[in-house]
Amino acid sequence: MQTKYQRLIGLAVWVSLLAILLTGPVQRGWNLANNAASIHPFLEKDVELTIQDPMGLTKLNAPVFVETETGWQQHGIVTNVTKTGDAENGTCDIRLYGSIHRQSEMDFLVYRNSGQLSEVISTMLPPPKRQQIAERINLIIEQHGQAFVQELIPVVQQTLSAAIPEIESGLRESITRHQEEIDGLLERWNQQYIEPELIPLAKQELLPIVRTHAQPVAESIGRELWDRASLWRFGWRAAYDKVPLPKKNLVQQEWDRFVENDAIPVFEGHTDEIVIAIQKSLVDITSSQIVRDQMTNGLSQIANDQETRELIQTLIRESIMENDSLRRKLEGVWKSEQAQQIIAKNSERLEPVVRQIGEDLFGSETDGINPDFARVLRNQILGKDHLWIVAIPRTDESQAQLRAATQWMPYPLIYTTESSQQGSERW
Repeated sequence: MQTKYQRLIGLAVWVSLLAILLTGPVQRGWNLANNAASIHPFLEKDVELTIQDPMGLTKLNAPVFVETETGWQQHGIVTNVTKTGDAENGTCDIRLYGSIHRQSEMDFLVYRNSGQLSEVISTMLPPPKRQQIAERINLIIEQHGQAFVQELIPVVQQTLSAAIPEIESGLRESITRHQEEIDGLLERWNQQYIEPELIPLAKQELLPIVRTHAQPVAESIGRELWDRASLWRFGWRAAYDKVPLPKKNLVQQEWDRFVENDAIPVFEGHTDEIVIAIQKSLVDITSSQIVRDQMTNGLSQIANDQETRELIQTLIRESIMENDSLRRKLEGVWKSEQAQQIIAKNSERLEPVVRQIGEDLFGSETDGINPDFARVLRNQILGKDHLWIVAIPRTDESQAQLRAATQWMPYPLIYTTESSQQGSERW
């Protein structure tokens, strides 16, 4: 009898221990099943919809999202895609689960993420974030922009002083190497544009404008020069140069004296009138619709000419980008002690803002990876989230429709792991 009681007591102890040990796993399993039922289509009552997909927009296992009061949630998945010989009869099966399940309530928009740079930029820099980064940049410019510019002016001046001669030299060398191409191109443009279009334009439009404003000044200068010129002085010197006497070139000497002592003062005295005449001529030329149209047409022809563009690109590339002498000069300027001190000083000013912008784009140690950056990583690195469907309420009683979205949007949901202790989200 005593042995029987001992066995019963031992059994009770072991059952109690097993119950205590299994309480945690059973509870966690129950919680996991409940949580899984909220996201997995096969663990909760759902509805299967068959929708026409004549354009073949969907693919198997594409998620279906719905925007709710608490944000985007997945409420469906594409379970089957049927393609027949007749494209118009293509269909797809969508399984809806959760509280969104009535076909008469929803239409479906198909979104695609092709991974293009424009989409990456739109994802990484939505309008609120662009505004935030712009405000940070404006703030640092207001605080340190003027000081930075003043400190950098000497280095920029040295850069220009060193660069311009090297660019000129490189351009001359490049022109020399491509002189035959340039001559051929100029000859072609002379035949195609200058002679048939530009010269007639100059005769018909430009010369009359210039004559109108310049002729009065030119006549006034001519009369003064004529009054100052001495035919006697020029005449006897010309005669003297013809006779066989040792001293020659008296006409040239008289001409040099006339230019220096008479002609130049006359022109200087009419400088203001000449400037006014030039200004009026330019105003009339730029105001002429015929001249503007013709010049625009000529520039358009040059800009659209493949051979001209390639030659200009070659000259620029050889004289600037492939100019080793220019590169060495610029490296010498920007690696100088003065430039390094300026850069180091301003790096300290810019570092906090640059760090903040980096956190805006990529995330921080405290908040984790930025959701937008996570979207880009999933798409570009993991090859995910290329196609998804958004269910939207329908306003009429027609059949559910499946159509391609006309506006781009980022992938609506990023899956997170919640910290039960801190109640925060980590990405």
